[in-house]
Amino acid sequence: MNSLKSPVTLLAGAVLMSITLTAWAQSGVKPKPPGGPTSAIALTTARGVVKSVSGTRLVLDTGQAGSGSELRLALDERTIVQRGVGKPIAVKDLKAGDPVTVAYAESDGKAVAKRIWVRSSDAPATAGSPGGSKGR
Repeated sequence: MNSLKSPVTLLAGAVLMSITLTAWAQSGVKPKPPGGPTSAIALTTARGVVKSVSGTRLVLDTGQAGSGSELRLALDERTIVQRGVGKPIAVKDLKAGDPVTVAYAESDGKAVAKRIWVRSSDAPATAGSPGGSKGR
């Protein structure tokens, strides 16, 4: 009988542990479902060269002749800035002349930068592209 009691006890303990862990996992804070305020934001992407930057404002020269060629973007504490792929940097590390790609959203009538990628300045420039020659 002892040989049968041990597997039954082991099985009962495993079932009890499984029920306890399932209940514990389901009682925690649940993630927010998709479709919240941030997932409904439509992002626009722009490429250009930093014309000026401060802690809260980025002015981008988009190089589009005849269109004002200047894009003014607000920066906030959620704006992510990175150099290359995945190397985070601070807004203060941006400099006039840096070639960038910016993802931004319209919020309360103003363009707010969500993410800024600083592109390599040694990348070959093409005519008409930001930082390239505009018709030699």
